[in-house]
Amino acid sequence: MSAALPSLLTLDEAADVLRCSRKTVQRRIREGALPVVRIGRTCRVNEDDLRKFIRASTHCHRPTSGPYSPSGIVMKPGERLWD
Repeated sequence: MSAALPSLLTLDEAADVLRCSRKTVQRRIREGALPVVRIGRTCRVNEDDLRKFIRASTHCHRPTSGPYSPSGIVMKPGERLWD
């Protein structure tokens, strides 16, 4: 029984999935954030690695004003951090 081969995307296909430019994909590869498979002088992005990259790049943003602070501490109106 043979294992299924991973789906390999070109850099242009990866850029289409991410909705960014090919240069941005190349920059992420150079930074080491997105692994590639090198075949001679060409690069391919493993679909599973691209999914992991997307998951790792997903952030939950909180408002910078209001009851939420960047540290994640929720303050009630009128509440003081120190007395």
